[in-house]
Parts: sequence; structure tokens; C-alpha cells
Amino acid sequence: MSIASLAELAKNDPSWDQALKIAQRCMPVASNVWRLLRAGWYGQVDYREYMHMLGFSRLNLFCLIDCAGLSQEGEPVDAKLLERALQKLGLRFSSVVLAINHVCSCALSNKAPPAWKRLMQETMSDIEIGYHFGARAGALGLEGGCIMGLATHAGHLALMKHDPVAFKKWYTTTKELQAPQAIFGCEPYQLAACIVQQLGFGHEAAIGVALALGRLNPKGVSLDKLTLGWKSAVLWVEALREGRGYPAEPEMRHVFHEVAPPRDTNSRNPILDTLYAEVSHLRTDHSKWTWHLPKSSYDLTSAAFGLGLD
Repeated sequence: MSIASLAELAKNDPSWDQALKIAQRCMPVASNVWRLLRAGWYGQVDYREYMHMLGFSRLNLFCLIDCAGLSQEGEPVDAKLLERALQKLGLRFSSVVLAINHVCSCALSNKAPPAWKRLMQETMSDIEIGYHFGARAGALGLEGGCIMGLATHAGHLALMKHDPVAFKKWYTTTKELQAPQAIFGCEPYQLAACIVQQLGFGHEAAIGVALALGRLNPKGVSLDKLTLGWKSAVLWVEALREGRGYPAEPEMRHVFHEVAPPRDTNSRNPILDTLYAEVSHLRTDHSKWTWHLPKSSYDLTSAAFGLGLD
């Protein structure tokens, strides 16, 4: 038996209903934004059509300029500059950048507690780890890696907006002692799965996120190749962040053969060695990327939203 939708995981579990309600309220995705993100993700439109759809999206287009490394002090975001950014990033990655920026912007729109900066830094660090992993992991691609990096913290971002006061106490003092479901009515992994699905990245990605982050192992269930890949990607991001060489589950280590650790302990995988080098700095310092923020820096974001800093 395989899992065809999140609904199958959520049977007779009211915490999933709560997660869906929080995700829809705190991370809303308008229908035109959903169509835009999917169009870029699945390659359904060309650059001209994508530009046209962007004009009606009300998304923060500067994040594309920033991510593409084209931002200059005082230079307006005009159509030519935006087109250059899209050409440099590609439409698939552009949809990922917009989705990440949208989620992070939503998270900060309800007087987030001072811990917001730390959470945003941790989020982007995992996104950057996912970027490097995906770039080395064949079919996943850097785009898929970034989405799985976002997923590791998306649930926390939603909870921060849902109840800033309760989140501050839980996240900064009692996270290791108190189950989030007892406070918020659902788990962060459930929220993450709902958010990934409502952004338009597919039910396979959402299920993979839930299985990986929730440490779920439904009996008698076989996973299709796509879902298995998403699950593996999340576990790889976690392992790389924590300084472990690869996921704990042996099966998950070999889903992407490009980065699979050699079965012979005397051998090396040069691609894996390169990946370790690329992400090593993220274990001791946070990512310097800021294109996930509503403004171009943490200080400017703090000032614009009236947020404190730790």
C-alpha cells in the first residue's frame, strides 16, 4: 500500500485539522500566487508569461534581484532588471525563492518575538545546506534542496505567527521539555507538510516532509520514488546541519546515488567530500544569505516591522 495524500496520514487525528487551519491562516497562498509558483516549478510557462503573472502576484520581487546578486543601492526594480534576475535564476528556482520569501514575510507579520532573528538565521542556514545538497544530488536539484531546507523550520515559522507569546516561551525556554502539540494543538512537522503542499510543490513533497520530520514509519506502506526522495532530502539536510556524515537510516543514504557514501569504508566519494566542504561553515556560523527576508537585511527588516533583536 502507498500513501496518496496527506489526508491518509491524517485519518482520525484532529491535530492535523489544527495544523491545516493554522497553515491556511498564517501562511495564506492566494490562488494566483499558487498558480505562479506551480507554473515556474513545473515549467508550464515561458519567461514572458511568468513576468506577466508576477505583475499580479503582490509578492516581494526584490528577493529575486537579491538572490541573483543584481541588487545595487538605489537602483529601482524595473522590468529589465527583473528579467535579468529570472534569466539568471531560472523559473523553477525563481518560484522557490518567491515561496521562501513569502513564507518568511508572513511569519513576521504578527509582531514576532525577538527570537525571530535566530529562527530566520537557522531557516536560511538549512536552506543553504539544502541548496548545496540538492545541487549535488542529481534529480533533486538545488531547487528541491532549498524547499526541503525551508521545510525543516516552516512549522516553527507558522507557530511564531500563530501565537507569538506562547511561541517565544516554548522556543526559548521549554522546547526540549514540552511537546508543541500540548501548547498549539499540533506538531511543527504537520504544519511544515501542510505549508509545502499549499505552496504548490506537490503531495509527494508534503508527505516526504511529514514522514521525515515526524519520524513516521507507517506499517505496511511502500513509498513511491518521489516521496522517498523528498524524505531522504530532509534527513540529509538535518544530518549535514548536525555534522553527521549522512542520515541515520541506511536506506535513506543511497536514494541519491551521486552523494551516497561508499559501502567500502576504505573508499571515498569525491562528490560527497565536496559537499561536506561546501556546508562546513554553516555548522559554526549562520548563512549570510538574506533574500528570504522582507527587507534586504536583518536591521532593515527589524525597523520596517518594528521587531526587537536578541
